[in-house]
Amino acid sequence: MKKNHIFTALMVLFAAQLSFGQAVQKGNFIIDPYYGWPNLGKQFLSETIADGVTPRGIGPWGLRLEYLVGDRFGITLDGIHNSAGAEYRETPDFITNDNGVSVPNNQEFTYRAMMNRLRIQLGFNYHFDFNDDNLDAYFGVAAGTNNRFWSVSTNEPNSNFADEATSGTLLPFSARIRFGGRYYFNDVIGANLELGLGGPLISAGLSFRF
Repeated sequence: MKKNHIFTALMVLFAAQLSFGQAVQKGNFIIDPYYGWPNLGKQFLSETIADGVTPRGIGPWGLRLEYLVGDRFGITLDGIHNSAGAEYRETPDFITNDNGVSVPNNQEFTYRAMMNRLRIQLGFNYHFDFNDDNLDAYFGVAAGTNNRFWSVSTNEPNSNFADEATSGTLLPFSARIRFGGRYYFNDVIGANLELGLGGPLISAGLSFRF
């Protein structure tokens, strides 16, 4: 009988240690701003465009929100943005003035074509328990929208390279699978690192736990 009491006490103590050591728990709200790599569109343009044309673009970058509906499960909302395009600078010998007359020119003008992509994804994470107050690791999936916006612009007046913008997408649906982790330096602030497909291949940033 005494051995049974000792065994029960040890099991209770072990279970208490498992729950005490989790970095996140039910009711936590987490905010992750991050920046990722690579920007595939910009990288592709840098290898294919002509001399004198400069590839432009930012991202992928984004903001991840998560609410823990249980000690192990969280609901996520993720916004991912990236842009890619090209820029060309030129000083044409002549430009067209407001009266439609070609006149000499000595100013440099910029011509730019850009694509912006925005994905909004809803998903969930499963959190592993490492019995550590600071380390939070998770596996997750998400799905949502996939929107692209194209634009061309120039600062040359009366140019045939007119400012235009349009939007659309070949596939209006996006999905992501991910594995990530956060390490908290104190009760609120930490750092995040995530690997995944369907968004940035790798991303890193800050984490704020409330």
